[in-house]
Amino acid sequence: MIRSAIRSLLKVAGRKLRKSSKAVITSSDDYASSSKPQIDWGRSQAREALIDSRAKDAYACLGVLHGKRLDAAVTKAAELLAKVTGQDLTEATTACSASPARSQKTG
Repeated sequence: MIRSAIRSLLKVAGRKLRKSSKAVITSSDDYASSSKPQIDWGRSQAREALIDSRAKDAYACLGVLHGKRLDAAVTKAAELLAKVTGQDLTEATTACSASPARSQKTG
């Protein structure tokens, strides 16, 4: 869900904001395609790494938006991104005891 929310944000962002957001994305994903990431879904470490990379990208994109005047569409997309990122990380902490989100939440 984080990936879809990032894609939605990039879609509605203006050229400058989209460029700034893409510049802070650290994963190898360009978020252009809607296809499912190619990882070994049977390995919990692969899933955790994917969630971690998506969370980092989401927080980086939200950081770009912080303090800026945004139009309604970008605001809505940013709110959705923040919401699904929080939900996905909460779900990950209940499924994986060693996730980065759990250590941040408890520590």
